[in-house]
Amino acid sequence: AVGFYGGAALWPKAQIALPERPHYDPKYEPFAPASAPRQRPATTSAPTTRAPTLPLPARDLNRWSHVLNESLAWATANAPYFDGADADVTLAYWYRWRLFHLHMRRGDKLRGCSSEEGCWVLTEFLHKVFWSGPHNTIVCPAGHHIMEGRWLRDDAVIDDYARFWFQGSGWRMQYTWWPAYALWQRAQLLQPGAAGGILAELFGALAAHYREVVNTHLHRGAGCVFTSCHADGEENSVGLDGCRPTINAAMHGEATALAHVAKSLRNASEASFFAAEAARFRDVLARQLWDDDLGFFVTLAQPVPPQLHAHIRDYQKR
Repeated sequence: AVGFYGGAALWPKAQIALPERPHYDPKYEPFAPASAPRQRPATTSAPTTRAPTLPLPARDLNRWSHVLNESLAWATANAPYFDGADADVTLAYWYRWRLFHLHMRRGDKLRGCSSEEGCWVLTEFLHKVFWSGPHNTIVCPAGHHIMEGRWLRDDAVIDDYARFWFQGSGWRMQYTWWPAYALWQRAQLLQPGAAGGILAELFGALAAHYREVVNTHLHRGAGCVFTSCHADGEENSVGLDGCRPTINAAMHGEATALAHVAKSLRNASEASFFAAEAARFRDVLARQLWDDDLGFFVTLAQPVPPQLHAHIRDYQKR
């Protein structure tokens, strides 16, 4: 969030005059421990000068209208304002929000959708591609969509999008992705815990999706999750098919998120289960997929699990 509207990063360093800090003051520390004293400690030195209050820049996107084009009004109403000292960075920022807006479509008509026209969905390609699912959606970039869309003022866009994948017709199992983790990261912006909102509504479906991935992709002999280069969203790579670091890292992230959400929902059994799953995939990454000689994670090449073949055949019939 650094550099968004209201942050000091909006201004060049030369324009910021911060006071000296001769002693610790927890009011300056955003992550100070709860037990830290809240009162300024006694000091014999002269009181320090408060940092000046800088005026917020005018929120005017018209100078980026040549980039935003038809998305100008939408971005003004929904995107966090950013104006950096580097004009190229600022231009790229607003260009990304224009693309986000252009990829928004109305999809399935589900209970809870923000409009009678259907829930919002986001596409990977502007034009229809033959390997896409309903409404030209592809699940591969959905984790990125949710992570970027968490900054929108209109919560309905991502709420709708999540409903589409777990209550609608979205093809959830086509590629590696991380829905629980992305939605959990978003929840930390919107509310104190994960016990409300779309995460609470979809927790059962997210937990079931996690178990489905494990049941269909787990290589029982190696104890790690298998996928192909292509289904991992990485086309055909020298990393080979097998227990790839990307999908196993995604499973660790998913289990970690689901454990936190379950705890917020006071679901002790699920919290315990997913905490154990997170530890399991952490060990897979550290003990099986880390290469000391390369100093990096590598794929553990394995044959396709037989249950994954059956799952793919069943999926193709739908």
